[in-house]
Amino acid sequence: MTGHSILFLRPGDAAGITTTEPAYFADLHLDQIVRSLLRGRENLGLEPYFYTTLRTVDAVAYRQEVLRELDDGVTRQAMTAFCSRIRAMSGLRDQVENPAHPVQQDLRFLAAAHTYGMAVATLATDLGTAAPTSRGLRGLRAYLRAYTASPAFTSLLRETTDLVAETSAVRYTMHIRGGRLRVVRDDCGDDYSHQVEAVLARFRGGGGEPHYSPPSVTGRLSKVEASILDAVVALYPGTFARLRDLRVRHAAYADDTVIAIERETQFCLACREFVTRLSGIGLPFCFPVVSAGSKEVFVRRCVDLALADKVQRAAGVVLNDFHLRDPERILVVSGPNQGGKTTFARMVGQLHHLAGAGLPVPGTAARLPLSDRIFTHFATEENATTAHGRLEDELMRLHGILEQATPRSVLILNEMLSSASPQDALLLAGKIMGRVVRLDLLCICVTFLDELSRLGATTVSLVSTVADEDGVTRRFRVARRPADGAAYAASIAARHGLTYEQLRDRVRP
Repeated sequence: MTGHSILFLRPGDAAGITTTEPAYFADLHLDQIVRSLLRGRENLGLEPYFYTTLRTVDAVAYRQEVLRELDDGVTRQAMTAFCSRIRAMSGLRDQVENPAHPVQQDLRFLAAAHTYGMAVATLATDLGTAAPTSRGLRGLRAYLRAYTASPAFTSLLRETTDLVAETSAVRYTMHIRGGRLRVVRDDCGDDYSHQVEAVLARFRGGGGEPHYSPPSVTGRLSKVEASILDAVVALYPGTFARLRDLRVRHAAYADDTVIAIERETQFCLACREFVTRLSGIGLPFCFPVVSAGSKEVFVRRCVDLALADKVQRAAGVVLNDFHLRDPERILVVSGPNQGGKTTFARMVGQLHHLAGAGLPVPGTAARLPLSDRIFTHFATEENATTAHGRLEDELMRLHGILEQATPRSVLILNEMLSSASPQDALLLAGKIMGRVVRLDLLCICVTFLDELSRLGATTVSLVSTVADEDGVTRRFRVARRPADGAAYAASIAARHGLTYEQLRDRVRP
């Protein structure tokens, strides 16, 4: 049977997912978002789905359709129940080969295989009832219809169902006299357990549940228990022979596509739960319109997700807007320190990655181009193990980025060349930004060099604003306006009584 994926338009693309964390994740705090998003699912290996961005607009739309459909309660409940059953099956399957009595291993195998069969059959029925509309879930419904009708699956489900009933009907009686124990078949069908429990109930105390639990097939057996089990097998040879035969004939019962679908569904559910949690504190989310031809950008009321996840209250974060229209390509962000410039740059990078991964983004509306790669250049401490200084190291890193970047790439520059003198920094930054313009990159540049915001029609000036009342208090809102570092410096001087007029008045005789 041809495979299927609910995350990838072409199932074969799932084989090419990124298994290592992209270099830009730490700079953009995407690593923090992944850890929060996958909390409770850390051992499922879902990180590669978040690391990987998609290559075409249609692939993005395909994934968005599935995520939207999981907002439907019936569909979400069906997929959640399927994941729970497959997780239970995996737990049982992991125990099959643990050192234990051979019959225990056979019973564990039966429990795992039957749980798997019921999980698949139930999901096939549930998706038929839910009538999904997304291409991903419609395709899954068609795949499961064909798979559950296959001879291999129908045989597995029929045999495991029959054997569950048959092993549940195994009954025996133990006769203990002195140091001898004898096990015989109990074909009378009488069950005295309820009568015994009723008699002993008055000794329980407190009216709670009994402390005793019957031994599980997953527990280790003592020598006496193992001997009893051997005797039971001898009493029901046909049943336990069929149990062993089932394990041999259906050793590879789990379909690779079904197992992959469970992991993909876990990723979708994790994303939805993360969005639901942050929406619950008042943050807006939307599915962005992703384009391949246009480089226009429009985002309304967005936020740094890593910061919002830490704050956990809508009143504690500031929502920002920004846009780029042809021929604009470069956002140059300036303004006072600690005013939210770096947070804004991280947010822009996060938006591009989330959009490329087919995921919802923070905001009430968004339009973003589909990028092929994201590059970040954030200031680092000088590396004492290298033979060159901080500035040289920085220039080498920038050169490497610009050699790899294409017109479809996104570049995030944060306080580049801060170790150079203002004159040298302006000269070098001008050459670097000139290369960025020629490459036609989308770029956001956080800088103390106001001059970079006036390079030409491709650049847009954004400024982190301060309160009008005192001209100093940060508002953490980034506005589209001309850069004027001198005005901010003048406001600080005025606050401390250090303007020319204030000093002149104080020293005037």
